[in-house]
Amino acid sequence: MATIRRKKSEPFAIVQKDPGPWPQVLINWLATLAVIIVFGLIMLFSASYTTGYLRMGDSFYYIKSQVFCLGLGLAVMLLFSRIDHRFLRRMVGPGYVVCIVMLIAVLFSCLLYTSDAAAEEDSVALCGRRIIKTEQKISNRLTSQAKTQP
Repeated sequence: MATIRRKKSEPFAIVQKDPGPWPQVLINWLATLAVIIVFGLIMLFSASYTTGYLRMGDSFYYIKSQVFCLGLGLAVMLLFSRIDHRFLRRMVGPGYVVCIVMLIAVLFSCLLYTSDAAAEEDSVALCGRRIIKTEQKISNRLTSQAKTQP
């Protein structure tokens, strides 16, 4: 009967020094990604130019935040391209647990009704936002305000 030999795990560095030459498929993929990014930024700019000027006083308001997030995403992409895939494979379990905890946190944070305009007696301050204790008080206040306005 043949025995199954397990391959001994070799030590590896978490960050690769030189991942090697880029294959043509990767270069084509990155070029396509760049075209899609530029097209999306142009469409966002043309759609939000007037809105940004009228609401925020800056025509480039929305495009600035989008370009910032683009730069942040590209930096994280480059960081992850340098991490060895064997290390990432070992981090699947802890990453899964972190994702589940974050999903639960989002679920419970969405159940809270928040408003910057909430009265202090009806809400609690948390991270610069007012979390309203009950939605009934807000609906009562809104209906009473609607009745008083002509």
